[in-house]
Amino acid sequence: MLVIGTLIIICALPGVITSLLWISRSLDSEGWEVIDCTCVESEIEKKVIQNETSMFFFYRPKIRYIYQFKNLSFENNKVQFGFSVFDTRFFAEGLVEKYRKGQSYKLAVNPKHPKLSVLEVGIKPSYLIQFAYSFFFILVGLSFILYQ
Repeated sequence: MLVIGTLIIICALPGVITSLLWISRSLDSEGWEVIDCTCVESEIEKKVIQNETSMFFFYRPKIRYIYQFKNLSFENNKVQFGFSVFDTRFFAEGLVEKYRKGQSYKLAVNPKHPKLSVLEVGIKPSYLIQFAYSFFFILVGLSFILYQ
């Protein structure tokens, strides 16, 4: 039981760490400088995964934008921190509809590291879902270890 509990914790730990990183970055980004950017790419990337018995479709928004900060030009594709746990066509279409090629938008740029920017600041529900899910498995792993 000790080995199983340890393996569960080891597998769940990266989820807790990355979700905490995304939450921290999201909170930090709320204090970053807000500037204008121009969307230069906005499309849906479709990925197909197929095996002998089934086929799965994943849809990801491909959003890219350019901006200037302190007379330097930058390009980025970060809409929000983390990754989407919902690679659905509906989600991707929503972002592509929201961020149209050729249009101007506001973004938050880290004044200390201007290559780091993001269109959507604040904590997203997916960060909390991943944290809760991963933390749950850490508790499961601990229960295996403690209740041998």
